[in-house]
Amino acid sequence: MRTLLRAPLAIWGGALAVVGAALYGYVSAPVDTGRLDDAAVTVLAADGRLLDMRLNSEGAWREPISLDYVDPDFIEALTAFEDRRFFSHFGVDPLAIARAALSLVTEGRIVSGGSSLTMQVARLLRPGLRERSLGAKLRQALYALRLEYHWSKREILEAYLTLAPYGGNVEGIKAAAMAWLLKAPAEMTMSEIGLLVALPQAPERRRPDRFPRAAISAKNHVLNSIADDLAFDSAQLDEYLAEGLPLNRYYAPSLAPHLLDRNADGSGYAFGMPTTVYADWQETTARVLADRVRRLAAPINGAALVVERNTGAVRAYVGSGGYLDAARKGGVNYLLASRSPGSTLKPLIYAAALDRRLIAGDHVFHDRPLQRGGYAPANFDGGYSGAVTLRDALAHSLNVPAIEVLHAVGETAFENKLRSFIGAPAARTQRAGLSLAVGGFYLTPEHLAELYLSLIDPVSSPRLSFTDAQATRAVPPLVSQTAAERIRALLAVTLPNGRTRVAKTGTSHNRQDALTVLVTRDHVVVVWFGTPDGEPTQALTGAGVALPVAERLQAALGLADPVVAQPPAGEPADAALALTCPPLIDFPEDGEWLRTEDKRVAVSGATRTIRWFLDGVSVSVSNGAIAVPSGGAFRITAADGQCRETSEVFVELVH
Repeated sequence: MRTLLRAPLAIWGGALAVVGAALYGYVSAPVDTGRLDDAAVTVLAADGRLLDMRLNSEGAWREPISLDYVDPDFIEALTAFEDRRFFSHFGVDPLAIARAALSLVTEGRIVSGGSSLTMQVARLLRPGLRERSLGAKLRQALYALRLEYHWSKREILEAYLTLAPYGGNVEGIKAAAMAWLLKAPAEMTMSEIGLLVALPQAPERRRPDRFPRAAISAKNHVLNSIADDLAFDSAQLDEYLAEGLPLNRYYAPSLAPHLLDRNADGSGYAFGMPTTVYADWQETTARVLADRVRRLAAPINGAALVVERNTGAVRAYVGSGGYLDAARKGGVNYLLASRSPGSTLKPLIYAAALDRRLIAGDHVFHDRPLQRGGYAPANFDGGYSGAVTLRDALAHSLNVPAIEVLHAVGETAFENKLRSFIGAPAARTQRAGLSLAVGGFYLTPEHLAELYLSLIDPVSSPRLSFTDAQATRAVPPLVSQTAAERIRALLAVTLPNGRTRVAKTGTSHNRQDALTVLVTRDHVVVVWFGTPDGEPTQALTGAGVALPVAERLQAALGLADPVVAQPPAGEPADAALALTCPPLIDFPEDGEWLRTEDKRVAVSGATRTIRWFLDGVSVSVSNGAIAVPSGGAFRITAADGQCRETSEVFVELVH
């Protein structure tokens, strides 16, 4: 008899064990977070305003949210209305389920849903669970158990506030607060909270822009329902019920599509977090640029960049005159396109020569026909000016003086310095040589902006920064403060209206690129115009097209004129010193900070018979560069006969 009684118990126990094991296996299985990870990407201005957005793969405006950025009153209202026992149940509220089952029996249909917030998250994560049937409810409940097993209550709430539908393609509290209220989720009134608690229950039937009465009625129903839970007194409740609501849908602007593209890999700044860009400046810069581009024949396009001096903070970033302009290839970010800088590098060449005392601030050049190694440069206008001062050579962008000075500085060493500064591969085979002075060294407008940030303010010498956290980044300066002050004074022009302008223009061969770098008191403005594929033009010059746009931007943005102090008279150039051992290393100089993306560092010496050593170990030179094993500090030594010279450098690997 006992055997017979024990057999069923054993069977039932085994069955329960199997069911329990299966349930545990299901509950402990990983949660599918695919829809949570599929978010829209946004670019925010410095004040948090939305600059641009790209919808997710489902075409939804969905942004992840942390509870830290949501009004606590909203969480209290949501749980009071949707799931009073949310913080005490295990994902399924038995009382709510019982109520839903009773309604199914008595009414023949599910009148009260009985879904906890966790169950709602389950069906938001898995659209297949959205059916209104008993089987679907059971599957939701099981998946809710899985969510509670893996996630905290905070994480479940954050998932709900990321995925909940709010009408149209708006999903999640962050997008909803912006689309319907033009606010952040931490800034809502109680009436607005009531609306956004109500919307997910019937997002299409309660859309404020289409069904305002239904939206207000649903909002008031929520407020009445939670009044006791949130301890509203009658006066407060009446005030909340009477409060009006915005009834229009806000659509995201498209003010910074190239900045959004620039961060496609997430390396530049955090999507959804404020950048350094000023929304008003961005809009103004885009408008001014687009207006000028429209008046130029296709395919000519333009780009503009406004950067704060001393910090490198980017305040406006416009990569083309129109993102959707196919005839001008507007989707290309021309601020990242390598183009000829024309004459804009000449101030850096002269600054390097001033630092080495190869020339003085009052140096006089002889602008005349010149031939160097088969290279016979001419000026832009084809003529020559004879005896000219350094100021005149800069003002008129004369080619011959710049080439002579570059040759004296050492074209290979100077180019290596530029390559290191911008992080270009040291061993790139094609070299600009003396043509660097007239636009032969191609670089991007972003690089040009960083070069001028260092040239104008060498003490800070910042990199471009797109967030406040990046604004501390700096690199060793290109020139000394004394040389910077002299170049700034030489570039300064007093305009007929008494104002001061500091600018350098550049025009490439065949006029396919026209640039201007304009220096104001606190900012550097870089403007580029050109053709997408380097087609020649007759219309473009830096002075005729790019400079007026830069000046218009200065006026429109209210940028103050630069303060230019006249430096002391320049010291005369040093005479050559007769040394037993002549200088051996042209590049890198002692103390140089080198940047490389291919673990190769450019070197150049005074003679071809030099032997090179890295930390005392002999190394070979290939394509003008030596290999380094890693980033860090190194000693580069050049030896020629009994003569030796060492430069201690620091190598930064650029990824």
